[in-house]
Amino acid sequence: MLGVAVATWSGYRAERRVRDGAGAPAVSVKRMVKRLVTPAAKRAGTDRLEELRQAIGRNFPSRRETAALWSVVRGFSVEEVKVALDALPAEAGRTVNGEIAGMLYYRWAQLDPEAAATAAAARGNDAYQEVSAVISAWSQSDLDAAIRWAKDSGSYLARNSVVWPAARRWVAEDPATAVSRARAELPESVSIVLRELFAALPAKPDSRPEILAILRDEIPEDSRERYFNSFTMQAYSLGYAQMDDIAADMADAGWPEESVLKFREANKRFQPMEWPPPVLDSPRPETRPEDREAAYRRWAVNQPEQAIEWSEARGESGLVSRTVEVFADNLLASNWSPGRDDNGRTLDAVRKQFAVWQRLDAAAAGAWLAAMPGELRNQVINPAPEDHATR
Repeated sequence: MLGVAVATWSGYRAERRVRDGAGAPAVSVKRMVKRLVTPAAKRAGTDRLEELRQAIGRNFPSRRETAALWSVVRGFSVEEVKVALDALPAEAGRTVNGEIAGMLYYRWAQLDPEAAATAAAARGNDAYQEVSAVISAWSQSDLDAAIRWAKDSGSYLARNSVVWPAARRWVAEDPATAVSRARAELPESVSIVLRELFAALPAKPDSRPEILAILRDEIPEDSRERYFNSFTMQAYSLGYAQMDDIAADMADAGWPEESVLKFREANKRFQPMEWPPPVLDSPRPETRPEDREAAYRRWAVNQPEQAIEWSEARGESGLVSRTVEVFADNLLASNWSPGRDDNGRTLDAVRKQFAVWQRLDAAAAGAWLAAMPGELRNQVINPAPEDHATR
């Protein structure tokens, strides 16, 4: 009898330690009754989410664990989202609980954005993760509605979250009016619009004189160096030739000589990436495999066609397969879902590199694809994006 008691007490303490790790689920009479009357099949998703939450405990979720959480949450209905949110412990300090809350609000916003936004904002000024998740999802389906709600809500968290997607949209639609639209609709987004205008320079050579004239008039002299540094750091993969073209266009657009000089100096601080990276063509004895893999992944995103030609000519199936696997894992461990475009470059790289992998090693590529979740598998073999979230 003593042995049974000791074993029972030990088991209790072990279970208690596990539950203390992520925090015990919230308990209420209403929740208990609802659980009793809900068929087991309908509880499967929320029960699985709780299992994963407890397994992660106090730790920060790993990439694999994050992917597992998304694989469950991505299929939730609004009712399942609410049940899962009700079950999260109220106490702070558990990283996994905040991560799951953000995922749940993101999913809720995919299904009923206004209700999700209202619920997130009601959590107060500490709910940045939840509000940001809602705005991120809502912006994908109806950015105009998300902007209107953020402006009317009185939530500074919502306004701060919506400035980035709003700025990107306005610059993409019409660079010439982007700043005026920002001033009229979201004044706090003006600086983001200016950054996005800089980022648009390489892709819009025909609009470059007009964009540079706007930037010349809008950016104060004492802030220009900061913008130059930010832009040239992001655009390092372009190489000196195109950056020099932009500097020459700045001079033609009437920028002061001192500003053009500062732009050139900022450009020199960020050396352009060599393609192909030397670590691929001329690896040294101390070069690690993961260094070559990382270099090839950067190349596959920045210059996909050149990377494909190089890898296929050399039969580099190992580099190609690792690129597909890593990028696919990144998508599955994020809030990606079919129809989203903010992960477009990554998804495009997966598709293109997978096609190469098929040509180099069809059996291995096919086996990998068969093991992927249906929504990703369909996106890899069918470039046409779906316009709705799938279960």
